[in-house]
Amino acid sequence: MQPKLTFIHSADLHLDSPFKGAENLPSKMVERLRESTFVAYENLIDNAINHQVDFVLIVGDIFDQEIQSIKAHIQLLDGFKKLKKHDIQVYLSFGNHDFVRAQTFKRDYPDNVHVFENNQVESKVFYKNKQPVATLYGFSYQEQAERKNRTDEYVRKGESHFHIAMLHGSIGDKENQVHASYAPFQLQDLIMKKFDYWALGHIHKREVIKTEPSIIYPGNIQGRSIKEADEKGGYLVELTTTETNLTFLPFQSIQYKKVTLEANHYDHLPTFTNDIQEKLEQVYQNTGNCIVEVELKNPNEEIKEWDHTNQLLEVQELVNDRLEAMNITIALSKFRVSYNPSDAIGMESGNFFLMELSKQFKSGETLDDILNPLLTHPVGRKFIEPFDREAQEEIQAEARVLLEQLFHEKG
Repeated sequence: MQPKLTFIHSADLHLDSPFKGAENLPSKMVERLRESTFVAYENLIDNAINHQVDFVLIVGDIFDQEIQSIKAHIQLLDGFKKLKKHDIQVYLSFGNHDFVRAQTFKRDYPDNVHVFENNQVESKVFYKNKQPVATLYGFSYQEQAERKNRTDEYVRKGESHFHIAMLHGSIGDKENQVHASYAPFQLQDLIMKKFDYWALGHIHKREVIKTEPSIIYPGNIQGRSIKEADEKGGYLVELTTTETNLTFLPFQSIQYKKVTLEANHYDHLPTFTNDIQEKLEQVYQNTGNCIVEVELKNPNEEIKEWDHTNQLLEVQELVNDRLEAMNITIALSKFRVSYNPSDAIGMESGNFFLMELSKQFKSGETLDDILNPLLTHPVGRKFIEPFDREAQEEIQAEARVLLEQLFHEKG
């Protein structure tokens, strides 16, 4: 009989995420957000039980912070105990957020939980019907920053039917300036190892890097900002000696969504407010619980004026109050007015100061360059993340328009 494995590949649970920056949302939504990683974890556990998997993989960053709360440990432990009742094993490693040396709680996990605790890659054998069906490989971060390529340490051992590698790290140029480059590797490093499945973690965007062999990022299980929009979860993996079947399973409690609205025709604030509310009600009907950022494209002068005078903030508050009164779990997090660079071209003609300012914007220096002392500081890096390219371009465009406006107002 052909051997078969069924497991869930998850990573980056980030339990107990504080959701910094969510304070502009209604208080009930903030409370739901701060519970959302725990709800997503419960959904992961329930899916493992419902699909009767052999085991669950959790590839790093189980906790969001170096020092974890009692609640996070108890919730994690409760999930493991539920899996034990159904004879489901757990294989886990720790990453850059929950590295081993910072942990203070004793890991009194049940015996169905197998931890890759060491800094060196080690192997553990999974038995099914008393037969060695799979060998799993992995390691845990001992310190927050793991800069070394660790793939040389992954070496197939034993006679198991399947060899599965767990690696919390960064592949090639996938960083896109969003995640710090930890345990970096190249695609070819993994292919040459001849493993059946590479269970990756660290990058929060879900991606099937390669199918033969399977090299997979499941993403995180709960989005934590608009940069982590849409469904979040893990993969149900069915592995045989001839094929690998992947099914994405959503675990998130709340989705972040981006919505685009043409804004070149509004001149009446009440009409605009009602349209925004109607748009969000439609999103809720299609998506369920979510937090929405609305991009206003091609803004006319009225929209720009409402933005500069903070009337859009008042609209946001009013719409959120109305939605909360309807007792539905959706909130408007932000209006993002899409200013084109052409909106600020006037700043380059005939004024020395504005021309020099424009040159600075074109100089190539990024926000990450400016913030590098904070991004590399042992304390500062805990409170700030690099900006991706889209965010940097948005900030620059808004800054150029605002500076031009302020300059002309001051004469």
